[in-house]
Amino acid sequence: MRRLAAEHGVPHDGRARQFRKSEFERYDLILVMDEENFDDLRHLEPTPQQLKKIHYLREFDPAGSPNLEVPDPYYGGSDAFEQVYEIIDRSVQGLLEQLEKDKVADGKHAA
Repeated sequence: MRRLAAEHGVPHDGRARQFRKSEFERYDLILVMDEENFDDLRHLEPTPQQLKKIHYLREFDPAGSPNLEVPDPYYGGSDAFEQVYEIIDRSVQGLLEQLEKDKVADGKHAA
C-alpha cells in the first residue's frame, strides 16, 4: 500500500484512530468504506440527524456499482491494491465535484 501510494504521489503520513461519538457534531459529512465501518458508527447510537451524515465513499464513484463497499485488497496482491486505489481516486474526485456543485447551488463560490 505504501509503495502504491508513493507511485501515485500520495503522501502517507497520517494515522488511523477510532471515531468518537462527539465527532458526529463536529463533522457535516462522515465517509465509510464498508458495511463494518457503517455498523461501527451505528453502534455509537447517533441521532437520526447524525445518521444522515454517514455516507459510503463509493456513493460518489462516477463509475457506479451496486456494491457500495470499497473491497479489501489485502489478500488480492498488487493488482487488487491498484484496483482499490482507482476506486478511491474516482470516488474522491466524484465527491469533490459533488461538493463543488452543492456550493454553487447554495450560492457560494470558490475563492
